Amino acid sequence: VAEGTEVPVFVRLGNRGRGYYEGQQILQVGKVRNVAISDIIVRDCGSVGSSITGLPGHPVENVTLRNILIQHRGGQPNTAIPDDEKEKEYPEGTMWGTLPAQGFFVRHARNVVFENVTIQSLAPDERPDYIKLDVE
Repeated sequence: VAEGTEVPVFVRLGNRGRGYYEGQQILQVGKVRNVAISDIIVRDCGSVGSSITGLPGHPVENVTLRNILIQHRGGQPNTAIPDDEKEKEYPEGTMWGTLPAQGFFVRHARNVVFENVTIQSLAPDERPDYIKLDVE
């Protein structure tokens, strides 16, 4: 059980690709895969939303969310989809501000499974529960 967190779930693959010594080049993007999150209750969280995001051509893979209840403050209008991937930025749950989904914003992902996931808004919220872009 978590109470008062701003962002309930945040799974992010970025590409910070910094070398360990001057001149070293990192030419590949890492991977995030085989993640399971289950049996969680989140109460009174902020209205940012949760996200599962990879990068174009580098999806987050095999993420299962099971038996999760997220209760957030709500009250948000429809929100635009972020157009900046923020590929090199430090991964932080609020990096895109308020997300376009009140539940989960999923972008650049493969095999994301939601089982018994409930999103509750304390105040009316215009955003959909889920937005999925470039998802297989």
